[in-house]
Amino acid sequence: MSTERSKQASASAKWVIVIVVSVSVLLLMIFLQTFRLERSQQALIHRSLHDALTAVPNRRAFDEHLEASFTAAREQQTDVGLILIDVDEFKLYNDTYGHLKGDWCLQKVAATLKKQASEFGHVSRYGGEEFAVILTEHVEQITHVAERIRSEILRMKIEHEAYEPLCQLSVSIGLAVVRPSTTLTEGDLIVLAD
Repeated sequence: MSTERSKQASASAKWVIVIVVSVSVLLLMIFLQTFRLERSQQALIHRSLHDALTAVPNRRAFDEHLEASFTAAREQQTDVGLILIDVDEFKLYNDTYGHLKGDWCLQKVAATLKKQASEFGHVSRYGGEEFAVILTEHVEQITHVAERIRSEILRMKIEHEAYEPLCQLSVSIGLAVVRPSTTLTEGDLIVLAD
């Protein structure tokens, strides 16, 4: 009789172990799948807010960041600065060197902006050959940041032989600083910087 009970206890213990292991494996699989889905979702969000060519935030991210910056500045009664950067005669550059070289050029400009301005503000691709930097904390340095960008682009000495008399890549820069109010909008800041 005790042997019979021992066999039943042993069989029960095996079933408990099988169930515990099965549940553990199932929970691990659910965790891994959830982790994969979370990473996929984060990757999709990142892709939706970043420019595929230059790897900087895109126009959608720019719009969202500018709106959030305006809201915060309006509440805190602080300033918002905007620098708009336009690659000079970029269509002519593309026509002269081709679109692959044009893509390379935009990547170089974006990398320079990240290097020169990202510590001061939010760098993004505004559209085409235009880029933007939104400043909220270092607004008083806006002229300094714009000059850093301009001079570093010239220092790269990217050839642009059809763009005379300079014959090298350059950028045009507009900048503006405003204190948001109920009547002053994000669009007004863009117009002023443009």
